[in-house]
Amino acid sequence: MRHLTDPNTFNALLFELIEPTMEERKHDLEIKLQELLTASYSCHPVTYDPNFVKEIKRLRSNRYGRNDSNDSPKYNSRRKNPENVGEELLSDDEESPHNFAVAEILDRMEAYYKVL
Repeated sequence: MRHLTDPNTFNALLFELIEPTMEERKHDLEIKLQELLTASYSCHPVTYDPNFVKEIKRLRSNRYGRNDSNDSPKYNSRRKNPENVGEELLSDDEESPHNFAVAEILDRMEAYYKVL
């Protein structure tokens, strides 16, 4: 905008239109942030509900294509040997340790809000 107008017009637009609008948006943002953070300040975020663990297991099962009937050939061969857990987690090309961590965080967050 500075290149399209002379310095006086630029300063007038900046101080009369843009700055008040930006201040108003900053104020709205601070109110929304306070609203979002209030929940984390007002309650204890740990859940001792057994349904929380069940929900995490269900979400993991859905994510990795496992089911309770043990029909998945990919995981059946390795389930019997606990030493293959690390290999199983890192064996898929699309599953890096970073992606696994992100998926785990999302599963826990989703389970927390479903149980809460």
